[in-house]
Amino acid sequence: SSGLETQRLIKIIAPELFTTNSQDFIATNDIISKIGENQANVLFDRTLLRPLEQKLSKITGIDQVKINYNVGTLIRQQLSTTSDETSQSIGFNLIKTISDRFHLRVKTNIDTNSEDNIEKYISDYIPEFSLTTNLNKYLTMDYHYSQDDINPQYYIPKTTLRFRHEF
Repeated sequence: SSGLETQRLIKIIAPELFTTNSQDFIATNDIISKIGENQANVLFDRTLLRPLEQKLSKITGIDQVKINYNVGTLIRQQLSTTSDETSQSIGFNLIKTISDRFHLRVKTNIDTNSEDNIEKYISDYIPEFSLTTNLNKYLTMDYHYSQDDINPQYYIPKTTLRFRHEF
């Protein structure tokens, strides 16, 4: 039957799921937990976030809106018996076409667990932004600014020249 064939296939692909050792059993639970977390994220993205992103894009006039939120981790933390609390944040990736040659991309990151929601620097909300210039059909120049890892209130500039050609 198809259930037995599926089980055989899973046993070939992920034999660690079919073990009797207690240490391996804990690892197996972690794997199953991760699979469930990923499935929750996919479901949440498709059913709620993607339609919301499309509406936000229409309302604001921003060309692309992508919301990054890991609901699977939140669900796993709520169902877990241990309290390994990690920082939960929501991010927005926004792309606006300024003209046929210029595109602005902004990446935001807001900590939802922050006790004091009053941040001190703009870099607390916007860790990355870039301006892309289409020089011609094949060549683009990207002016990218990202947060400094050591001193997060400062940005590190980076310029990239890209050549794209399809054969």
